[in-house]
Amino acid sequence: MKERLRVEYFEGGPVHLSQEEKQKQGAVYTPRELAEYMARLLDLKERKPILDTCVGYGQLLAAVMNTYDFIEYEDLYGIDIDPEAIAFCIEKFPGGHFQVGDVLVDDYTDEKFWEKDPFEKYEPFKLKSGFNFGAFSKN
Repeated sequence: MKERLRVEYFEGGPVHLSQEEKQKQGAVYTPRELAEYMARLLDLKERKPILDTCVGYGQLLAAVMNTYDFIEYEDLYGIDIDPEAIAFCIEKFPGGHFQVGDVLVDDYTDEKFWEKDPFEKYEPFKLKSGFNFGAFSKN
């Protein structure tokens, strides 16, 4: 009997990245069994937002949806530096919230981060021309 899943797992890995590119980006993709284990560790009792800060192809989010039937697409948030992975997640989880970004430098707690086009660079502020950084440096 075939297993009934709300969301299919992605078993193929990122075919668009060479092994060298994966290493350069630090790309490590979560096996299904590990994603399912991690989802169970959440021990969710009610609906709440779920954020995967290195979402890749959404393996952990798929496991969360398959483990907890009360989690909906709208509850899912994902960030990744790989635009192809984000495009894949946007299609795979309709209604979810996905952005190309770098969690080490982007402020994903800022609502503006999530309101922008998913593939647009996040710029929380723009400097006016002529701004003098030197005025703030200590000599």
